[in-house]
Amino acid sequence: MVMGVIDVSFVFQVLFRFAVAIFKYAENRILACTDYISANQYLRELGSKMSDTERLVYVAFHEINPFPIRYITSRRAHHLEEVRVR
Repeated sequence: MVMGVIDVSFVFQVLFRFAVAIFKYAENRILACTDYISANQYLRELGSKMSDTERLVYVAFHEINPFPIRYITSRRAHHLEEVRVR
């Protein structure tokens, strides 16, 4: 059960990073909107206009408070050991 909670927490952290990365990716265009209606229209169309997924992943994991690779490696090792024990 604890392992499931940790995994869910990690998934939400990753999803949140992607949500923030989408806003960061489009930050200049969003700030260029002069009124609520144009900002709303741009945000509604933003998802369908995202085509550079590599850039989005880079922004999510390298530009926005990067994940420490040591943390990811230690979590992988921990979960691998848990799986092997079972």
